[in-house]
Amino acid sequence: AGEICLLTGDLAVKAVWTNINYELTLKAENGESAVLTGAGTYILGAQVNLAASEVAGCKFVGWYQGDKLVSESPEYSFEFADTGNVEYTAKYRNLYQYKVNFDGSGAAGTMSEVTVTEGESFTFPANAFTAPLGKEFTCWEYELAGETHKANAGEICLLTGDLAVKAVW
Repeated sequence: AGEICLLTGDLAVKAVWTNINYELTLKAENGESAVLTGAGTYILGAQVNLAASEVAGCKFVGWYQGDKLVSESPEYSFEFADTGNVEYTAKYRNLYQYKVNFDGSGAAGTMSEVTVTEGESFTFPANAFTAPLGKEFTCWEYELAGETHKANAGEICLLTGDLAVKAVW
């Protein structure tokens, strides 16, 4: 550019194009210890592979570009189509902590509340209440999704919220 040349005949001129490089950056929201891969320099049409690690005590929510959710999977692949630098955010949320409370249904004694982390199973414990006079423990009773269920000690349940458990005599 800016050079002067003296033409003495026909001249073939060829345009030379170079790719424009764009920066893709990654950040984590509420998952500061997350390991994120896929950040770097890309050209239009390049394959991008993003990955977000698990974070203790958190659940991966999704990859976001601004406020727009672009994938709910921790692994996200796409063709780079932005015409500018771009930032993707791996969003996490804290795992829910569910409480399980025990009601002796008129029995003596207490049983301590149990805390169960989202995604972990809850095992119904043995009864620790003192049975009312003339009765014996039959099972546990609880409501889930508006329906009454019964469970024996040792049975497993995956919780989706707090649970109130009653002794059945």
